[in-house]
Amino acid sequence: MKEDRLARLEAALVPKKGRFYGKLGLLLSLSIQKIIRSSLLTICILASYHFLILAFGGWGILDAGNEELLKMVSKLQSELEAVKAEHVSEKQKALEEVKKLHAENAKLQYRITHLVRSLKEVDSKLAP
Repeated sequence: MKEDRLARLEAALVPKKGRFYGKLGLLLSLSIQKIIRSSLLTICILASYHFLILAFGGWGILDAGNEELLKMVSKLQSELEAVKAEHVSEKQKALEEVKKLHAENAKLQYRITHLVRSLKEVDSKLAP
């Protein structure tokens, strides 16, 4: 579901018929790529963790008290937690950057609107 939303968001940022989204589109695209990469890493670590639990737990190795495998599982679990935390912080940074860019774009749009209005006024005064 999240991947679907990310794909739709990326598709919305692709220039259409000569429209260009500027810095906002580029930064959003790069931020989304970072989020997707970290999500994929999280999924890989989680898959490794589940594989170890299913494989070794099913054979009774973990029940036998194999310390090395338990350490490996706990290491993978801690790596997963670290990646999750990093993913959350990256996502928050990306959202903050998006908010800043939206504000900047709104200010620029406001300036453009007033410049166009001023140009029209000057043109109407100069026209006979």
